[in-house]
Amino acid sequence: MSSSPVIEVIDASVSNMIRHGASPTLKERVIQSLKRQSHDVEVKALQNLSFSLNPGEVLAIIGRNGAGKSTLLKMLARVLPPTKGRVIVRGNVSPMMSLEQDLMAN
Repeated sequence: MSSSPVIEVIDASVSNMIRHGASPTLKERVIQSLKRQSHDVEVKALQNLSFSLNPGEVLAIIGRNGAGKSTLLKMLARVLPPTKGRVIVRGNVSPMMSLEQDLMAN
């Protein structure tokens, strides 16, 4: 008897638009909007990620700062939707993210 994967990530990507340079004034933003100018830069946090996890399997995520570890966990926890691709989660996901940084920030 084969069972379906509990998690499927299919060609998922997450990207964000970041304003490049100094924050413009409201007047500058209106002028840029009217001229259809933009200083936004697309930052790709995850790109074309695919994997599946079967019942009983465990996933560990390691990598350097900025590699997309937290972004992936937020995607799996259904907090952050992918901008491309699909994430299918059958059941409950309990990401074990470090709260140390959040606690130190307060």
